[in-house]
Amino acid sequence: MLDRGVPMEHVELTTWKNALDAYAQSGQIDVDALMQSPVIDQSKLFFDSSVLRGQAPRVDEPVKN
Repeated sequence: MLDRGVPMEHVELTTWKNALDAYAQSGQIDVDALMQSPVIDQSKLFFDSSVLRGQAPRVDEPVKN
């Protein structure tokens, strides 16, 4: 779209913003929660397995509400 001269604002509306606004209006998505950075805790295991291979796990502080 950008290669054809469509403004960035229109591309964002078409690919992201219109759907986000519709889901937010119907209460199916919380936009504020979506925009927060995720909390990473690499010390947690998935089926007793870790993706870490000798590294120290990264553990972020939780987001304060």
